[in-house]
Amino acid sequence: MDNIKTLRELTNELIAKQDDNKLLAELIDLSPAAITVHDYEGKFIYANEKTLELHGYTKEEFLAINLYDLDLPQDAALIEQRMQNIKDNKEGAFQTGHYKKDGSVLYLDLRVKATTWSGQNVILSIGTDITHHKLIERYKDMSKEILQVLNEPGEFNGAMQNVLNILKKQTEIDAVGIRFQENGDYPYFVQEGFSDEFLSGENSLLNYSLDGNLCLNEDGKPSLECTCGLVIANKLDPNMPYSTKGGSFWTNDALPFLDIPKEIDPRINPRNTCIHSGYSSIALIPIKSNNKIIGLIQLNDKNRERFSLAAIEALEEIAQNIGTALLRKQMNKEMHTVNSMLGSVLESTTDGILVVGNDKKILSYSKSFIKLWKIPDDLIDTKKDEVLLHYVLDQLVDPDEFLNRVNALYESEELASDEINFKDGRVFDRFSQPYFIEGKIKGRVWSFRDITKRMTAIKERNRLTKMLLDSLPCVAILVDSNTRMIWAMNNAAEKAGCMVGETCYGSWPKLESPCSFCLAPEACELCENKHVIREEDNKIWDIHWLPVTKNLVVHYAMDITDIIRAEEVLKKTKSNILLALDSMVEKKVLVIDKDTNCIEEIKSIVEQYMPEFVVVATMSGKDGVAIARKETPDTILINIKMVDMNGEEICKAIRSDDLIRHTPIIFLVDNNVGELRRLKALKAGGDAFLSIPIKKEELISQLRSMTKVKLVNKLKENI
Repeated sequence: MDNIKTLRELTNELIAKQDDNKLLAELIDLSPAAITVHDYEGKFIYANEKTLELHGYTKEEFLAINLYDLDLPQDAALIEQRMQNIKDNKEGAFQTGHYKKDGSVLYLDLRVKATTWSGQNVILSIGTDITHHKLIERYKDMSKEILQVLNEPGEFNGAMQNVLNILKKQTEIDAVGIRFQENGDYPYFVQEGFSDEFLSGENSLLNYSLDGNLCLNEDGKPSLECTCGLVIANKLDPNMPYSTKGGSFWTNDALPFLDIPKEIDPRINPRNTCIHSGYSSIALIPIKSNNKIIGLIQLNDKNRERFSLAAIEALEEIAQNIGTALLRKQMNKEMHTVNSMLGSVLESTTDGILVVGNDKKILSYSKSFIKLWKIPDDLIDTKKDEVLLHYVLDQLVDPDEFLNRVNALYESEELASDEINFKDGRVFDRFSQPYFIEGKIKGRVWSFRDITKRMTAIKERNRLTKMLLDSLPCVAILVDSNTRMIWAMNNAAEKAGCMVGETCYGSWPKLESPCSFCLAPEACELCENKHVIREEDNKIWDIHWLPVTKNLVVHYAMDITDIIRAEEVLKKTKSNILLALDSMVEKKVLVIDKDTNCIEEIKSIVEQYMPEFVVVATMSGKDGVAIARKETPDTILINIKMVDMNGEEICKAIRSDDLIRHTPIIFLVDNNVGELRRLKALKAGGDAFLSIPIKKEELISQLRSMTKVKLVNKLKENI
């Protein structure tokens, strides 16, 4: 009786089992793993909520799909083999890829087990979403592949095309482009997937005003439009969900950007062409070089949810590698150019150039170096400086001093210049300096120039200079304009106390510094003769500096005291004679006036109060100019309102004649002549004005003043 259960007990046990199954089903649906059951034909019998969520299907839609249609082609080809392994081993583990409802790919890490479902042999699968990890792995592999491409030798254009191809293939993004800076704009350098219509509007990012003028930002650079311009200008707000710390922009749903109010949109002239072209997922990654944005990687896809933060960070690493590669290729190009130029310089110069490293190995040399030092090819091929040094010592007048100097310079940072004398009479100018890399001495550069002909010419020049200086009847020296060191001198300078090798100011006037009036540097710099007249200790000196080279000048000084004193006496004598003659000579006044009454009034005043003056008059302007040329009057009075020629024209005609151009001219004006007319008269050459009607005192004063002016001019001309 104990083993016999009542109907009620059996019913309660069945209800309890149903409750357990319901609880188990709910637990499975709450699982974070994707759990499915399918038969060996690939037909799905069960899928939990996580599976439906990951794939984007409803339960009915998912159960209607066969595994062969769900798997990626490469995984679908392995289904039969995998099922056989599960039959044999009762369980298994592998990774696979599924198509989601929106066409994107979902990667799962599966743990599978052979079991039964309502008496049917089935496969239970428990999957973990590894899409993100797969993406990271793929982007890392892509980054390595791109880095390898960037490190390969070759043209940058070809490398960028290969980088684009890798990006397009590995990301499976619809459209990919790489922009680089060009004349202030950032056009596509390479791209794939964008339509011609899209490119025609989006290739340039420049912002133009309504009248067609290029807009500039606050730092004077071209203003760039839309989101690309915002990223390139590095003006993204790093706190916004669509931006990264690296300055990138990304979104998996671009449509909401159409609704940003204009007043808060940080973009300049947002075009939104990407959105209008149907792109939902957009990523803009800045390419930087030395922390400066030089370009942009752009990825556009029409599906949503194509990017993750990890993917963007991987793309930022790729962009950084591109920037570094560009900088490296530019540096290599510049280095190649420099090396080419250096090679050309070494081959074109007549100087012997030798570059030696700290290890005394020869790094570079010019053909002229081999020729100057007569070095055999087999010795230069050893690349050893000590071998060359040993070879050249027998050619020198003082080999020990030469070798000691070389060794001393190798141990110092000194810039050195000296001369080397050869047994065969040749003379070399040697210059040496260390060369640095990143602030550290890496070796030394030696330069040799054959100056034998120059030294011979200098000796001959010094001999001729001595002869020239001796021909001057005064103290004369050849002096260095920079150091004031005397190079050569004549006998007069020697008698005055000058000495070759000493400074001119120290050996002659016995000063501690150059004379304050010395013009030697200026004469050499301007390559023109300079001279001053200077009085010292009651003596007057005529001092000259005549440049002969860029730093040598012939300097001589003549005592002209007696000559100057005699000239001063002569000037005074001439002045006294002219003053005496002037007081004896009758003075002429030419009056050019259309009014006979005015002429008669002037004559009357002059005859009565200025008997030393004679008045000559005419009522014609043309006749007045002719009379002035003939009579050469001491003063000319012109009525500004003459008829045939106005007063200004008469004045200009007189001023244009060399014989009478300095004759004082007084304009006769009435009260109706305004300031502008008076200014015009002065500009024409007038000296003064006399009011009409004539006032006696004013006329007399003006004539005497103008006579003195002419006398002073005459004295200046004759002295």
